[in-house]
Amino acid sequence: MKRNGATTTEDPKLADLIAESNEEGTQPPARQQQLPPRTNELLILLGLTLGGLVLRLAGLGQAPLSDAEASQALVAWHVYQPHGLVVGSPYSPVMTSLNVLMFWLIGASDFAARFGPALLGTLLIPLPYGLRRSLGKSGSIAASALLAFSPLFLFFSRIVNGEIATIFGSLTLLVGISNLARPIGLGRIRSGGWSALTALGAAVLLTASPATYSIVVIGVGGLLLVLTRKDAPSPLISIRQLLLVKGRSKAIDWTIILFVLVVLLATAGLFNYAGLSESADMVGSWIRGFRFAEPAG
Repeated sequence: MKRNGATTTEDPKLADLIAESNEEGTQPPARQQQLPPRTNELLILLGLTLGGLVLRLAGLGQAPLSDAEASQALVAWHVYQPHGLVVGSPYSPVMTSLNVLMFWLIGASDFAARFGPALLGTLLIPLPYGLRRSLGKSGSIAASALLAFSPLFLFFSRIVNGEIATIFGSLTLLVGISNLARPIGLGRIRSGGWSALTALGAAVLLTASPATYSIVVIGVGGLLLVLTRKDAPSPLISIRQLLLVKGRSKAIDWTIILFVLVVLLATAGLFNYAGLSESADMVGSWIRGFRFAEPAG
């Protein structure tokens, strides 16, 4: 409510947060808040995305699938075909879902099996645009160029495994959280599209590969460490404001949306219920990965 032209709140904790944000200059300068998209910048981004797509699709189906790729693609093949699923080695549920979709759209082939990773690798390229307030315009374009032409990202975009999905989910989640955490006034706390992007990134991560949990441990640990500090940076004050003001009414809604996304991505649209157990078992696979190899002989 307003009293004598000033905004007041009955929540003392929220009032302290508002006071801290005012003292620390939570509100960014007006020039920083207004960063309209520029035609040249978007044209460069479009060119990088198209160039990256061409590199990822060129000769994509010429080489036969490796044993690991064939094992992953075989799961999608058995889901796509009317006979039962043959459970074999661990696989990436979200990659299986993408493969099933590609098999349905363009037919089963080596090219179709690798098209899902190539698509995720291409969608990575424009994501740094969402970080332009942090990276700057030149920095975001340079990051997009790196994602488009880096041999490492090209390699992971052209093989059938869950690593590219882990990278895509991580960057998508980072972009969503970074924009939700932008310093804003309490009356303009944004959710909408950035919340949806955050939920999508989290859902892809949870169904991608065991490497997800290395990212989760590092990310959550670092975030908790910073949030517990009294001198938390102003973007993190914005997150705490978001949780206090909007959290009670929106948390359940977005939890349900996240749950639905995870189920759909893990099960190939409810055609592969075994993907749920595979997603849950990724935690165990990640833990088992820390075992030391037994000495030979």
